[in-house]
Amino acid sequence: MVSEPSSLTRLETLFISMATGSNPTSLSESAASSLPLITINISSQLPYKLISSNYPSWSANFLTILIGYDLMKYLDGTLQCPPTPNAHSSASVVALHAHWNRQDQLLLNAIFASISEAVMSLIAMTTTSHDAWQHLARLFASKSRAKIMQLKEDLTLMQRGSRTVYEFLHAVKATTDELSLIDAPVSDDDLTLYVLNELGSEFRDMVAPIRTRETALSFAELHDMLIGHEQYLKRMDAHSSSTLVVTANTSQRRSSNSRFRNNKNHFKQNFSNNASPKRPSVVCQICDHPGCRTSEKSARHRLAIFLLSWFKLFVGVAT
Repeated sequence: MVSEPSSLTRLETLFISMATGSNPTSLSESAASSLPLITINISSQLPYKLISSNYPSWSANFLTILIGYDLMKYLDGTLQCPPTPNAHSSASVVALHAHWNRQDQLLLNAIFASISEAVMSLIAMTTTSHDAWQHLARLFASKSRAKIMQLKEDLTLMQRGSRTVYEFLHAVKATTDELSLIDAPVSDDDLTLYVLNELGSEFRDMVAPIRTRETALSFAELHDMLIGHEQYLKRMDAHSSSTLVVTANTSQRRSSNSRFRNNKNHFKQNFSNNASPKRPSVVCQICDHPGCRTSEKSARHRLAIFLLSWFKLFVGVAT
């Protein structure tokens, strides 16, 4: 539910009049009874719940809602609970006290609904939104030296590993935001060095120019430069991979064609050898010609046979 622009201002005016001891007018009584209550839809307005490691981002998101609805005065203690009414209190005093408690409980419910079960156990005993908010700040925005040293050590030992540049930068920024929240901000130069020291060799072309800059890079500028270079490397890898695939396919086709031609020639040779086997060379007993057969009815053989017959007949007569 969204309040009217002047609802909280009217509420503050009534509280001031009560604090100064003046009696609210009949108009104030009417206004007190008509003050709206503001509810926060946590499921749609807060993207994630509070855990032990995301207090800066959770707090920043919650503050935008509180400031937008002009409810921050409840949490920072500016708009305190009016005195508890007694038997002699006017209707406006009773209405204002009831309205403050109802609105404060709605804010406390919004805080409870936006935190994890593990964190809920730490603030379950708080009774007002101001107490819950301050307790969370003491738990997760502690300014102790031990907390600062722990976060700085986490930042120093943080490694990129197999994470993308975006994921690595997000982790670094979350840690530096926590340090800023507890009044131990990290300078742009130190943040840049933390990031550059964990980038791989593929970013060496960018590291040298960044280190030699005369002016420090903001985190946003460093983020854009590294993300852009990572996208460039991905495109180059994709292009190289596609080129290797085309080359491999071409070589494979050439090798397949060569094997096919060799197999074809080998098949022809085997077929030729099997289709026309070599016959043994035989010398003709009549004409002494290799490969001839006496059964062949050529003119040469018929003549040779005729002469041989006459020779045998002549030899027989002579004897």
